[in-house]
Amino acid sequence: MADQENDELQKIKDRIPEAWGKSISCGPGWDQIIIDLDRALAELDPDYVIHQVKEKFGGLRFYYDSERAREDPELARKMSRLVDEAEQKAERTCADTGNPGVLMVGRGHWYRTLDPVTAGAQFDVCRPVTIVLSDNMSVERLRNMVLTQTANLIHYATVLERLHSAYRSESGM
Repeated sequence: MADQENDELQKIKDRIPEAWGKSISCGPGWDQIIIDLDRALAELDPDYVIHQVKEKFGGLRFYYDSERAREDPELARKMSRLVDEAEQKAERTCADTGNPGVLMVGRGHWYRTLDPVTAGAQFDVCRPVTIVLSDNMSVERLRNMVLTQTANLIHYATVLERLHSAYRSESGM
């Protein structure tokens, strides 16, 4: 399975022009999200080009170009929707393990989406953030951002409950 995944990631890197640097700069926990996104985009436009795939502020950033989408607004919307969905999925997925994750902040204000159980002491779960609205933000995107923050809080509460239960059973409480 790992070899097949590496082959698929190499195919994705091959879509990146030399001038952009043929790399994917995010943790292995998002590999499957990126592979699935590439497959879906390639079904819509087999000739689309990737400019960058990276982790930024704890989220997946996937920059691409499609000549066909520039000429077809409906295709552009479909491709953009797929990228949005993948980026949103990454917001709930640990970049290192692929397990459920939450936005965390490390020393030096380094933001990553990680599993709080395995993240280590150098990362803390972020407090809920203020969502800054922009003129071009869709209601759907705003809704998904709010739902993601809510899911993060629920996940964090679940993790704390598990830790508390483990502590009680170990201490005989």
